[in-house]
Amino acid sequence: MTTAEVLTNSSASIMSFPKIIELNVGGKKYSTTLETLTKGENMLTSMFSGRLRVLQDGTGAYFVDRDGELFGYILNFLRTNEIVLESQYMAKRLLPEARFYAIDELVEYLSEAIDAFEKQEEEATKERKTDVSDLGSSRRNKVRSITLESAQTSYSVAATEIESAYEVEDFDSEEDDEQIPVEFERGLFTNVDF
Repeated sequence: MTTAEVLTNSSASIMSFPKIIELNVGGKKYSTTLETLTKGENMLTSMFSGRLRVLQDGTGAYFVDRDGELFGYILNFLRTNEIVLESQYMAKRLLPEARFYAIDELVEYLSEAIDAFEKQEEEATKERKTDVSDLGSSRRNKVRSITLESAQTSYSVAATEIESAYEVEDFDSEEDDEQIPVEFERGLFTNVDF
């Protein structure tokens, strides 16, 4: 068979599909054009050019056994050649779908987006660690906690909460015998009382 014959047979197969295609992807219904589905070289082009067998459901819609929710993103990419990703999570969910449909441009874009999200996350984590270490050194390790237990109740209070309720002198983290006042329903105690 010559190249011209293959193209003629392929064109004849495309013509056997209607211009408006009704799809049932994982139970979710979509309507689109044959032109949209046959853009570029991918699995949908193969399906709707007659090279692959396509199943139809009871209503006559062409059936694809994949995630119907995610197919909306795939279809919009075929329509516009653009995709909006809300998160790395969504990019990771879409990547296997793009691979299934063999949409190389989308696979490449999603892979790059996942890498960019991961790099952004690493930078944000480094910034948070820097911010926390700066906070710790500026406050001179002032955060302590006291846990008081009795047979009936257990209490846990951070020293920073106590400082806001009482006048507490600034303390050195090396002093172990300092008294920190703590008020409970049964009275006022200090950490030395326990």
